[in-house]
Amino acid sequence: MTTNPHADVYDLCVIGAGAAGLNALAVARDYLPKEARVALVDRRDAVGGMWVDTYDYVRLHQPYRMFTAADVRWRESHSRDYLADKDQVLAHLRDCLDACSDAYHLEKYFGYEFLSLSEEEFDDEWTAVIELCQKDSGNAQKIRAKRCIKAFGFRVPQNPPLEFSSNKVRSISPHREVFESAEFGTSEAPCFIVGGGKTAMDTAVNILNGNPGRQVSLLVGRGTVFLNREKTCGPGFKRWVGGQTTLDGFLALGTLFNGENHAEVMAFLKQNMSVQLDNSFENYFF
Repeated sequence: MTTNPHADVYDLCVIGAGAAGLNALAVARDYLPKEARVALVDRRDAVGGMWVDTYDYVRLHQPYRMFTAADVRWRESHSRDYLADKDQVLAHLRDCLDACSDAYHLEKYFGYEFLSLSEEEFDDEWTAVIELCQKDSGNAQKIRAKRCIKAFGFRVPQNPPLEFSSNKVRSISPHREVFESAEFGTSEAPCFIVGGGKTAMDTAVNILNGNPGRQVSLLVGRGTVFLNREKTCGPGFKRWVGGQTTLDGFLALGTLFNGENHAEVMAFLKQNMSVQLDNSFENYFF
């Protein structure tokens, strides 16, 4: 076990370099002095969180200017309803990190897995002790900080391909390379997408854009209900200058819910705030 060679104690340690971690770093600018020293830890080799790991044809399912950290404006200029792709989102998150880096001394621990967090007395003060493991070498390391923020976000796992006993069925995880291959492009075999959420919709759109007329089926279970911006925020230009916010919609749901009327609240959501492929769908996640 080694000790952090750069400093005895950081003023702050943020674990996670995705949107949650970047916003934590941004808020810290209002509280830490210019000479403060901050450690940023992430198991990935770059900033971006889940956007580093996700399928490469993913699209941001909200107007791109609304997705940011540290109030950083996007360099690119598109129409207000433009849905940014993975590379554009990652580039913007790098800009967000740069904006935070100018506010204090930031040291990055990329490629380090977080193992544990504890408290110990150090130089007559209680400090957080963060135990890390470098992925490449496997070496364990401890760093100390006056404060520690766990900014893991949702920690969405990647699903591996399904295992089938028949070699006539091929299971894959969402990757553009497979869909752009000659084998996939010339095959007439039907496609079955397991799931009906955001990943499934992105995958279906990606397949049909490259293979018009291809038979694509969704195995959806309870089915996913999506928030409909046309209903919640208003259509057209009104969405940007007036109308209700998403928060207004969720306050309406919260006011309606009495602790027992789940079906009534779901029916209200589906009728007034959402869109779904089938009216029987009932799974909503936000």
